[in-house]
Formats: sequence, structure tokens, C-alpha cells
Amino acid sequence: IIGFTKEQFDKRLRDIKDKRLNPGYSRYTQQTFTTQLTSQESGLLQEKLYKFPGFFIQKRTLRQYGYPNAGLLLGYVAEVSKTQMEDDTYYVRGDYGGKSGIELSYEKHLRGTKGIEILLRDAHGRIQGKYEDGKHDKAPESGKNITLSIDIDLQAYGEYLMHNKVGSVVMLEPSTGQVLCMVTS
Repeated sequence: IIGFTKEQFDKRLRDIKDKRLNPGYSRYTQQTFTTQLTSQESGLLQEKLYKFPGFFIQKRTLRQYGYPNAGLLLGYVAEVSKTQMEDDTYYVRGDYGGKSGIELSYEKHLRGTKGIEILLRDAHGRIQGKYEDGKHDKAPESGKNITLSIDIDLQAYGEYLMHNKVGSVVMLEPSTGQVLCMVTS
């Protein structure tokens, strides 16, 4: 359904159960099988999920950008490392955070706060209900938006000039759009 061969599926299950690769493994807790399904893959899987007891789709928030430009400036997000989890108790295994650029610099501003849901479980990890009818639960809060003051048209033009080239673009006079393109190889 999502492009895994039988061999890949079996290997992924072995890797999840391997305590060296996944130190937090327990057969009674949820484990991430794969991440970042496309909308199409998610839809196909949801139609067939009844055939796979124990599997479910966990939705996660994604960051959205208004333009397809300025990738080096914006940076990127990826799964947090063990070091990041040790440095910031906000993160747990499987969380995503900023790795470079504005994504990294403004990570705490962009990420918001996590919600809390306390559930009662039986000895096999099956959910039995909410603890004290959800009295101690807390709804998550979205992160803040950031508005940048870069000239996106000028940024796009600079990227166009540098297509298939190695180098940098230096703005001589951004108010007039004069661009000096320095290409190095």
C-alpha cells in the first residue's frame, strides 16, 4: 500500500525490536514504523487499516511556507537527535525540530507547546479511558507565525540567476534591484 516490500517490512520490524537501534522499545508502547507519508499514501492506508491490527496513523504538525524560495535562509526541520533530547526536555523520540537557519534560530517560538492527555491503560497497554475524565488534560497550543521582511521577488530572481551554478549573490542596492552575481566553481 505504501511501497514497502515484504523484506523491507520484516527488516523494519526487526529494527524496531532491536534494543541497540531502539533503546526505548517495549512491546506495550507505541512504536513509529515510518514517517512522513504523503496525502495519497495516508489515504490509501486509512482505507486498508482494518487489515493491520495494531497499526494507526498519527498526525503531526508540519511547517508551511508561503513561497518556494529562500531555502538556505529558512533552513529545515528534521527528527531531533539524542543530544537535542538531552539538552531540551520538550523533545521526545520522534519529534521534529529546526536544524538550521531561521528554523533553528526561532525553534522555541515556532514549535508552540505540547498538549497533555493522561490515559488509563491495562497491563497490555490498551487504552481503558481518560484519567479522572480528562480533568488533568491540557490542549496543545500552536506555535507563532513569523513574517520575514525579505524581498521575495528579488530573492526568487537571485535564485533564478544562480540556477545550476555554484556561488553567491550580493545585493548592491536592494531598493533599485541592482544585483551583483558572483559565481565560483
